[in-house]
Amino acid sequence: MQEAKIKQMQVEDLDCILEIERASFPSPWPKKLFLRDLSNNSLSLYFNIILEEIVGFIGCWIIIDELHIINLAIRPGYRQRGFADKLLRFIFSKAKSLGLIRATLEVRVSNEKAIRLYKKHGFYIAKTMNNYYDNKEDALIMWKEFNND
Repeated sequence: MQEAKIKQMQVEDLDCILEIERASFPSPWPKKLFLRDLSNNSLSLYFNIILEEIVGFIGCWIIIDELHIINLAIRPGYRQRGFADKLLRFIFSKAKSLGLIRATLEVRVSNEKAIRLYKKHGFYIAKTMNNYYDNKEDALIMWKEFNND
């Protein structure tokens, strides 16, 4: 099996990223939000995981000493094959090398697979945000401390 590579996301990757985004989320981000982060935000980190094509991506913001995971998505057909695990391990290593002390994210309460994935990587549920998403679905706010690794 070919080894997946992780590379920094480029503006040229956005058509592919938007396909994955639309296939993964009920309220996908529009292109302009990705462009904003890729073009103008020095505190954002975006990476792709690639086989023959981009099979997934992760997007994060650095806020003071925390890593805020904004997006993590894997292309349908490539899910449950360890690509999200690899992206998370990569971004945690990057965050620690930058001196960040913890990570956070929001996840839909209905996204049980993602919640299991995050718990497997040391995240815990800190709070529920009622009516967080456009469709009024609640979100779980999850945290991970890097000093526990």
